Amino acid sequence: MSSLSGLRWLVARAVVLVAVLPLFSPVLAQEKAGPSKTLYARMGGYDVIAAVVDDFLSQLAADPAFRRFGQGRSQNTLVKGRQLIVDQICQLSGGPCLYIGRDMKPSHGGLAITDAEWESSEKKMIASLQKSKVGEVDRQEFMAMINKLKPDIVEPPAPQAPGATYDGSRVYAESEVDKSPLLVTHELPKPNLRPSQVVSVTVSWVVTVEGSVHDPSIVASASPEVDVLVVEAIRTWRYAPGEKDGKAVPVRILRTYTFGSGTKN
Repeated sequence: MSSLSGLRWLVARAVVLVAVLPLFSPVLAQEKAGPSKTLYARMGGYDVIAAVVDDFLSQLAADPAFRRFGQGRSQNTLVKGRQLIVDQICQLSGGPCLYIGRDMKPSHGGLAITDAEWESSEKKMIASLQKSKVGEVDRQEFMAMINKLKPDIVEPPAPQAPGATYDGSRVYAESEVDKSPLLVTHELPKPNLRPSQVVSVTVSWVVTVEGSVHDPSIVASASPEVDVLVVEAIRTWRYAPGEKDGKAVPVRILRTYTFGSGTKN
């Protein structure tokens, strides 16, 4: 091969390489970097998420300010609720789980969860993440993921009802007031149930500054017939109003009542 022919051959090879290498560079870069891990994987998977949830729920149970959320719920119901939380976080973080629970808005409607309660629960969740040794970057991503749910969980202050004299524009949760509303007159219905039948209904309502009941609504249904009886009865109840800083304020109440088989409320 002459020197001129050799030079032409080298130039031709160089041109081919210049043309072809860009086609392989994304593949090579991907192989070098490897596939990006999900938050689920970076945290340590299912066991770590379950440990975080368990510690978080333990903190809530130990805080008197959150006691109202566990009232009237059986152990079986609490276990199912815990599993739904684990499954939801697992799915949201990119894990293999499937969340089959209700949407956040209907499942938290009527609970009157406040900004103060949300902020307190955030601190508890961060502490649980730290306890499970989840890194700072992953903690931030985790909390950003959780905070996307806030608009469907935290309730804005209830609008003032026609004729009701509310002190201020907001309705307080029982955990936020210095003195809870005190029942003065009340009577629960006696639904006609089968001898062995037991039903529970969870109801939410607002006690106004006058001590009357406003907006009773069913949070967890027993049966349509029992629901109607309970709501009608609650409408007639009268209270000594709740107080905060020495002033009467509207307070949202959440209660569960069980009927049948000798139960007492």
